[in-house]
Amino acid sequence: MILIKPGVKFHPDTFRYPEMSHIIYEAHILAPSGYELTITSACDGKHKENSKHYKGKAIDFRIRDFPESVEVWARRLQNRLGDEYFILLESTHLHCQFNGG
Repeated sequence: MILIKPGVKFHPDTFRYPEMSHIIYEAHILAPSGYELTITSACDGKHKENSKHYKGKAIDFRIRDFPESVEVWARRLQNRLGDEYFILLESTHLHCQFNGG
């Protein structure tokens, strides 16, 4: 199951980029069976100036309740998505963005 934290706001273009749906799909597929993947931020919240979040090309996933090695999950996700994507493990979340056109 994929959950969305209450209050998360998506940029109007987020799902016009098939790559964003691809991030969510792959994150879900690579997560442990039964884990409820939670999107914690899209274009809401505070991010760096010029962040891909504000362009609809980045989302964050909750990691505090991840039942396995979140580092392994992040590496697998980066390998599966490839070089056009950027995955960054932060202290409170997994940041995922699309860098391509």
